[in-house]
Amino acid sequence: MLVIEDGTLVTNSNSYVDVDDAKTYYDDLGYTYSSYLDSDIEAAILRTMRYVETRHFIGVRYTQDQSLSWPRSWVYDKSGYLLAVTTIPNALKKAVMEGAFIELGTSNSLQATDTGGGVKRKKIDVLETEWFEGASQVTSYTVVDDYLDWLVVSSSKAVRT
Repeated sequence: MLVIEDGTLVTNSNSYVDVDDAKTYYDDLGYTYSSYLDSDIEAAILRTMRYVETRHFIGVRYTQDQSLSWPRSWVYDKSGYLLAVTTIPNALKKAVMEGAFIELGTSNSLQATDTGGGVKRKKIDVLETEWFEGASQVTSYTVVDDYLDWLVVSSSKAVRT
């Protein structure tokens, strides 16, 4: 069962979006999901939350004992405006819904460790893959990670200590 964090520190929250949010989003983008039950979408959202919640977000958790990483304080939007502490950014919600759609297609795909980015040679018959030495084997989910980009701490962002 999804318990939605809406910025008010909902006890035992486990998601930033619900199934209806996801369906509306998918409808708006023309994504096909009619072959999935609501329980499938819910499970995909929860698996995506597992992926999203491993990120190191900017700002500071609003309380020490909150269920999820958001809400947060000291978070500025892309234009430099301080977000209200009760804000759950739309980009975060979209990342969850996009990730859930990926998960609907292939369960646990957001947990993958294989990528084509460092492939030196790939043999299709008898399935053989050779990686370049030192190549990253972490899959990038561009649309999900793009939505999360400004919300997470990266090596190129300044960090205050």
